[in-house]
Amino acid sequence: MDWTRGHATYGPDSIALHTACKRGNSPSCECFAEFRNTRSKEFADYVASFPHRKVPVVYEVDRDAGGRVRGARLSSVGKWSRERLSYPPDGLFGISHTFKVDKAGEKKPAKMDAIRETVFRRRSRDSPSRVA
Repeated sequence: MDWTRGHATYGPDSIALHTACKRGNSPSCECFAEFRNTRSKEFADYVASFPHRKVPVVYEVDRDAGGRVRGARLSSVGKWSRERLSYPPDGLFGISHTFKVDKAGEKKPAKMDAIRETVFRRRSRDSPSRVA
């Protein structure tokens, strides 16, 4: 994966990893993992020590009986294990797809096979809201 260091909100040592999706080779599809809470200079320096597009990332993938992916959890970034992250939920696997519309109101079909994690946050004490 390739890496980007620094973010206006999360600081100079936040890391984002990204690579083009393999399925379909669409330039508008990108797989990514963000490390917004793990902002140690040591981790950022380690990731930045890899050449661009050469960061080794390992995910543990869980599949159902039919072989479909049910989930993925970061195992390591190079020799840096998940347990060494300041905030272990960092590094969740995501997929981003950019749509280009040529005419107003134009519809374009899209099919994405993705891993989804649902996060629950509380709006108030008694009413949870779901953020996907």
